[in-house]
Amino acid sequence: PTLTHFMEELELERESGDEGSLAFDPETGPDMVKIMTVHSAKGLEFPYVFIVNMVDKKFPSVARSSGIELPEALTKEIVPDGDIHLEEERRLFYVAMTRARDGLFFSSAEDYGGKTKKKLSRFLAELGFSQPALTPSAVELSIEAPAAVTETRAPSYAPPPHFSFTQLAAYQKCPLQYKFAHVIKIPVFGKPQLSFGKTMHGTLEKFLREAAARRGTAQASLFDAASSPESGPAKAAVTMAVTKDELFAMYDEAWQDDWYPDKPTKEKYREKGRAILSQFYDSVAAAPPEPLFLEKDFTLKVGAYAIKGRIDRIDRAGGGKVEIIDYKTGTPKTDETLKSDDKKQLLLYQIVAERVLGLKLEKLTYHYLEDGSTVSFLGVEKELGKVEAEVEETIAAIKKGDFTAKPGMHCGFCDFASICEARA
Repeated sequence: PTLTHFMEELELERESGDEGSLAFDPETGPDMVKIMTVHSAKGLEFPYVFIVNMVDKKFPSVARSSGIELPEALTKEIVPDGDIHLEEERRLFYVAMTRARDGLFFSSAEDYGGKTKKKLSRFLAELGFSQPALTPSAVELSIEAPAAVTETRAPSYAPPPHFSFTQLAAYQKCPLQYKFAHVIKIPVFGKPQLSFGKTMHGTLEKFLREAAARRGTAQASLFDAASSPESGPAKAAVTMAVTKDELFAMYDEAWQDDWYPDKPTKEKYREKGRAILSQFYDSVAAAPPEPLFLEKDFTLKVGAYAIKGRIDRIDRAGGGKVEIIDYKTGTPKTDETLKSDDKKQLLLYQIVAERVLGLKLEKLTYHYLEDGSTVSFLGVEKELGKVEAEVEETIAAIKKGDFTAKPGMHCGFCDFASICEARA
């Protein structure tokens, strides 16, 4: 068989869940943490090694009696004097330490559950380490006990130089969730929805940008209307500067392949995306957009703070006004189901458009890609002032270090539910 056939077979095995036994090279990436036992680390080397649980009765562990004692006559190695179990643990400790090339780190804690505080491992004592006196600054970023979850204290971290709407929304939902994600920065597994959303945004940006470029180079309209022989002159057939097949090619190129749990799920999302794009193509052919900006970056000053973000699309709406459009790949909403909290993102964009970009707004629109529906509104001065005040208050609370948990229905969907003792 050829190399191509071999690679195709390997890809099929990988997608079916068989990872094989490919050699792991930490030098080539990707960036990751490999969790393993000391026994399995023998013969390997890593840039950095973290040895955890360096406390008494964990490393070295408590000796367990053997069910059947091996006769000395059958033992090939010379049995050392003293505690055999302790000497074996000491050898394992040496193996663990010598796996590191650039950096070696030990970690321990006083509390692993239970009534008594843990003592430092005798192995660390033998190396010259002593039990440190834990101070608030030393444990500031540890996961707190229930009594400390509601505690407000001055943060020992450096607050970010600017914020995003996503960060502010996360804090408003639950400050402790914000702390886990944006202060401690606990890594979480991504979701298919995230990859799919990035794919759709990237595809639509490229599609509309390419259409605008072709319109500019051809000195013609983005869409060329011609008479349809089937429908007659009363109904025009709209021919776009970018074909639907080209749009699908852009989709394939922009496809994000991460975080899908299996091939069937990935293919389901892929077909869903093609259906959405086909519908989108037909809708813009019937009502050609005139984008003024695509994926427009902005920096907004709110009081003494800065917010950075990106607006999906700003269209010319006639009369010198514009329409801000934000794509949503989630469940569509209507005028009746759209809540005040749902409007905050676009209201913030309205402030950006008027104050930073100097634009006049006709309307703000959420475009739900799943069914092509839209919900439009425009903020009044009272609403904009309320959003601005909430933003200032939220950022001030973050800088103050107030990470009081807000348990609720959202706990069931929180990425940190398994480690949060304040969850509902």
